[in-house]
Amino acid sequence: MRLKVVDVEAFFIVGIEVDCYYDRDEFIQAPDSRLCEIKNVVDSHLYYEVWNSITEKKMIGKRVSIITHVPDGCVVVTIPSGPYAMLHKSQTNDEHHLFAMTNYEDIEKVEFRTLMLTDESANVVHMYRPVEYREDVLNIRNIPILSKEVSIQFREQYIHTFFRVKGDCVREFFYKRYVKLDKGYLWGFMQGERAKGLTASEAKDYLHDKEEVLFFWDSVSSFGRDFTRNKVFKLDSKQLLESYSRFTFDLYIFDSTLSWTIIFHHEPDAEGYECCLITSP
Repeated sequence: MRLKVVDVEAFFIVGIEVDCYYDRDEFIQAPDSRLCEIKNVVDSHLYYEVWNSITEKKMIGKRVSIITHVPDGCVVVTIPSGPYAMLHKSQTNDEHHLFAMTNYEDIEKVEFRTLMLTDESANVVHMYRPVEYREDVLNIRNIPILSKEVSIQFREQYIHTFFRVKGDCVREFFYKRYVKLDKGYLWGFMQGERAKGLTASEAKDYLHDKEEVLFFWDSVSSFGRDFTRNKVFKLDSKQLLESYSRFTFDLYIFDSTLSWTIIFHHEPDAEGYECCLITSP
């Protein structure tokens, strides 16, 4: 599976502005009568939902081939030409990793979705997000990886050095669930008394003199988990800290000594930290 990028020619959508939290199905079941007055409609079976991230306005309407009449209360939105990431509704959970496996970045601009009516409900068909190609972003397909044998060995040693995954049947059950079913996060097995909360700035300072580090991460999608399974990556620490949010918010950083680890976790701890340091006993 790869991110599909398509070139879109500029086109017009005529419709009405809606609240950002409007009920899509409820709206489609009783569409605004003004939408029936739109002329020169293209793809009459499709509705277009448009979001402008700059103005923070959303509208729903129809694509038209030419503007000859705009019904009272309706607005016209121009979809700019350019490259767009075209995401099928089935790829929603994989979106983060699909982008991370390319040099494309989404940009603040007009994005849109196509909606199709089925059984009086509105189903998203595709999402189109404006993107730009950048040579300077980190593509995770290009990150060096340790050999499979060494990766597995490091991961096992790392986990048993810094986490408590055994000791009682409940803990062992959830760890097996994490390993076999990819449920949960490894940081859930941290020994809290050993973890020292850090700010992002403090983590950066700690890693400042460590040029190349080893790391892996927890993925939230099956696609991402398949990519990272049993792997240990290596990278310059500065580049990693600048780029990791492209592909994860749950990151485990260490080196070959296994004497320390920096862990980023998406849920803050009791003191509000989303990062911590653990040193080996």
